[in-house]
Parts: sequence; structure tokens; C-alpha cells
Amino acid sequence: MADIAYPIAERTLPNGLRVIVSQDRTVPSVTVNLWVKVGSRDEVPGRTGFAHLFEHLMFQGSANVASGEHFSALMGVGGRLNATTWFDRTNYFEAVPTGGLDLALWLEADRMANLNFSNQDFANEMSVIREERRQRTEDSPGGKLWEQLYLSSFQTDANRAPIIGYMADLHALKAADLRRWYRRWYAPNNATLVVVGDVRADAVKALAERYFGLIAAQPLPTRKPQQEPAQVGIRRV
Repeated sequence: MADIAYPIAERTLPNGLRVIVSQDRTVPSVTVNLWVKVGSRDEVPGRTGFAHLFEHLMFQGSANVASGEHFSALMGVGGRLNATTWFDRTNYFEAVPTGGLDLALWLEADRMANLNFSNQDFANEMSVIREERRQRTEDSPGGKLWEQLYLSSFQTDANRAPIIGYMADLHALKAADLRRWYRRWYAPNNATLVVVGDVRADAVKALAERYFGLIAAQPLPTRKPQQEPAQVGIRRV
């Protein structure tokens, strides 16, 4: 089988945003993926669930987009979108027809700079997250097993706490906590923008500069180390 070459073009904007583009003209569509270097490992004991909850709040409106309109705007041009959270990153992605690229990039830049969720949006999403924990962990034998596996396998809080958070913490978080999380971590110099599909690298770089270029870089917190102490024996659950 012949090797498949994926052409890669890369540039870092003056504000620190890393932009990676791969052109693939086989179908008239494009995928945008924004990776932010923050995840559950950046939380502290007693304050778990921040990263995952904030992922939900990123769809709840900005100074220019009403709550829920992020989805409707992209789906209105034939796109689909979602987001995921992990221990060391959060990512937001959309797949759109080629003509939807401009909209997708504007929406991503807008919520990086102008997120503006209400206290009611926060309360609604808290209810959603608590129900998600009940379904996937507390009412699931498999979910309980995985949570205990991480708790038993690792010793550092950064590696062992569940990404969704503990239920007690999910009842204690406040909207102001998440607004501080946003200001601490969501900056262009803490993100990588990846665009793949029916695009030209120079055009994507120009759009990235247009929409993200005016967002200021900011000082970033020092991330906690993930180094685990040496394992010295068998552990069982």
C-alpha cells in the first residue's frame, strides 16, 4: 500500500494562536477543530468538573450570539458540531460545507473573546451535568468500575479525579467560578486551531488572522505536574 501524504501548513499568529492547515479537495467540506490546553488535570480537590462543565457553557451564548444560536447557525448551513473534554485538553469541532468555513471560524473566535453565559444558563447546564453523572457513573456498573479503577491506579489528583467531577462538587460550583476559569485559560496563546478539508492554506491563515488576530494573548497559569510516584505493588479493585 502506498503512503498517503497529508500536506501540512503551519503558522503561529503574533498573539500565540497556533494554526495548522491540511488541504484535502476530495469533497467540498471542511472540519474545524479548536484545541485548548486545559482539562480536568488543571482542577483542584473539592473543585472538580470545571473543564467539562465549561465545555457545555461554551455553547451558551456570547456578546454577539444568543444562547443556542451557535448550534442553529452552523446546522443551518449544513454543519454538525460538538466538543469533548479530557484530562489535559478541551476541544471544539465542527464539520461544514466549504462555504461555512468563514462562519465557523467567526463563531469560534467570538466565543473565545466574548463568551457571556447567564446565571440561568449556568444553572441549566449544572442540572444537565448532574444527570449525566447519574446516568454514566452512579447508575452504571461500568461507570462505577472505571471511576474506581482511576482512583486505585493513580495517586496524583490530576490523574485520578473523574473528568465529569464528583457529585458533591457539582452541587457546589458557582457561575463566577466558571467565569474565572474562562479568563484564566481561554486565550489564543493557549490554543491550537486545526483546519482540514477543501481549503487553501493561505486563505485559512488570512481568516484566522482576521477573526482571532485581535484577541490579546494573556499570562497563563502554571499547569500542575502529572508525574506519578513509582508503582510499588499490585493494586486491585
